[in-house]
Amino acid sequence: MARRRALKFLLLLFVVASTARKASAQTLHPVIAGMPVYCTDPSGAPVYTAYDPSINDVAMSSILPNGARVIALNPATFPKMPPLIQLFIYAHECGHHLSGDIIAGVLFHEDNLNREKNADRIGIRLMRDQLHISPQQAAAISSTFQNNPPMFPYYLPGPLRAQWIRNCYATDNDDCTPANSSQTTGQPDDTSTEDANQPQATAGGDFCARLHSIMQDTPNGFARYRGHSTDEETWEGTLLLPNLEDCSINVLTGSNKYYECSSKDMEDDSSADSMFDNFKSKVRSCLGSDWTVTDGETSSGNPYGRYEKDDETSYVEVKNGSASPTKSRYR
Repeated sequence: MARRRALKFLLLLFVVASTARKASAQTLHPVIAGMPVYCTDPSGAPVYTAYDPSINDVAMSSILPNGARVIALNPATFPKMPPLIQLFIYAHECGHHLSGDIIAGVLFHEDNLNREKNADRIGIRLMRDQLHISPQQAAAISSTFQNNPPMFPYYLPGPLRAQWIRNCYATDNDDCTPANSSQTTGQPDDTSTEDANQPQATAGGDFCARLHSIMQDTPNGFARYRGHSTDEETWEGTLLLPNLEDCSINVLTGSNKYYECSSKDMEDDSSADSMFDNFKSKVRSCLGSDWTVTDGETSSGNPYGRYEKDDETSYVEVKNGSASPTKSRYR
């Protein structure tokens, strides 16, 4: 009888004190593009800003274990943005805090399909009302995102996002609908909200979007996607990857943090090998040529592909291994 095998998909974050780069000191009054700015959450609690080289995006928002609200900016990419876009990115992140979705996501593990749209709406109106940007400047901001593919779940595709930003600048209602216009606003119908916020460009787009969302949350120990806790170091992973089933999060004290998803058990090695090769190809396509793959075998002889990038503290690994009975503890 053939061995039953299952694909293991691992996303790991290494915390290495001797080599990891540290974030800059936090400030309540950052200067963005030569302009002093300030942000609070819905309760009025101040939001700090810090440059953090460990994040996987230009900017991201979070709540630290000590309760501090933070906007993290990537020192390698953020300063290279045009001044107007730097201000919008900061305002967008401030929008995440003002809308309350950071509190809901990090502290209560609640998700909001419209969180990126809400942050865009709040961000462009902060710039309109407090920085007094012109309609032409709002149009310039929106055009930056015009051709962007949807990188994560929750982002609108580029053209719809650009239109959404322009409409939100021109209106004051929550759905950014012009009172006398029949143009597309970027606000999907109630019946299609979830579909419109999911990537739709290619068949593999949803996989890439979800993978990047998980990677984006590595600095937080995947807090946004923690479901039921099986013990103080292990949770169910709530963001599933297509064609994979059980996902779990492990945050080991003094060790690695990782997000793991497994396929269903397969009855023969050829099926597992085919799926293994397919997932390696998907990950390569999602991460791009800057990531290098190392192929190897575990001590038990199971093949794996590990994707790493210079100056990244996280790596992605696809492993083809025999089904393990310990898998059931994550269900």
